[in-house]
Amino acid sequence: FREISGYKLNLNKSELFPISTAARNYPLYSLPFKIAHHFTYLGVSVTSKFEDLLKANFVSLLSKVREDCERWSILNLSLTARVNTVKMNILPRFSYLFQCIPIFLPQSFFQKVDSVISEFIWNKKVPRLRKQYLQRPRKLGGLALPHFRFYYWASNIRILKYWLQSEPSDAQINWLAIEANSVKPTSLRALVHSAILSSTLPYTKNRIVRTTLRIWVQFKRYFGLQTSSTYAPLAANHQFPPSLVDDLFSMWSKAGIHSFKDLYIDNVFETKSNAGRGEYVFWRAWCQLKSGTLDRGMSRIGTLYVTRMH
Repeated sequence: FREISGYKLNLNKSELFPISTAARNYPLYSLPFKIAHHFTYLGVSVTSKFEDLLKANFVSLLSKVREDCERWSILNLSLTARVNTVKMNILPRFSYLFQCIPIFLPQSFFQKVDSVISEFIWNKKVPRLRKQYLQRPRKLGGLALPHFRFYYWASNIRILKYWLQSEPSDAQINWLAIEANSVKPTSLRALVHSAILSSTLPYTKNRIVRTTLRIWVQFKRYFGLQTSSTYAPLAANHQFPPSLVDDLFSMWSKAGIHSFKDLYIDNVFETKSNAGRGEYVFWRAWCQLKSGTLDRGMSRIGTLYVTRMH
């Protein structure tokens, strides 16, 4: 390192952070470094195990917020001032972790956060208004108290924008290409638009992708979005098996027919006689798509013009 960079290592300040099993099994005591089990980088506590991120960051932050609220409780603050304190001091700290660490947080965690916030806002007295009223915008009579779970969802679901707008072959962002390749033969877009999955393990082993999808499922269940979307892609779609083995549907996508929604016009699926005007290969695909839409419960949403392929 010194020969290449021109710098010297300060052994007293340097720490060694073993990540893999092989590194942890190595006789680390023989190395002139302090062995660290975690380290802090840009405000995020990095641990050797993914499962420890929750305790090292979110649980730790919640404890600090609880201590801060206890210290602030002696101040003579109005209700509005206490809500503004939550907005300007507590929310940014949680939002930063929400955006930096893609980790699944259960509802019980946000119940603990709300409990700490409520105790601070009402100064350990019985709440005089429901939390939902305080969370309303000012125009609707509320105080715009932050909904921490909504901020958590927004911070993580923003990644889906990249999933939906990019194809694996066109991905210019390294992490996006890695995540797209980790779900093959299906696609990130198909997983986003599919019905609620009981498990994401059959489709990917990527912990980040699985966690993001789990958060997405949590969001969909909360808002009642549990069925498949008509914007699901025709190609590389695990809910439409022919698309996983037939490259024809990728050809349709290149021709401008990307999703099941593109198959419909005026709420009627194209008839076989009209579809027959195309080549046999497209007529065969039409039959597969017709069967697929019936299986998905989308038999009457619009019409496909196979002649668009020519």
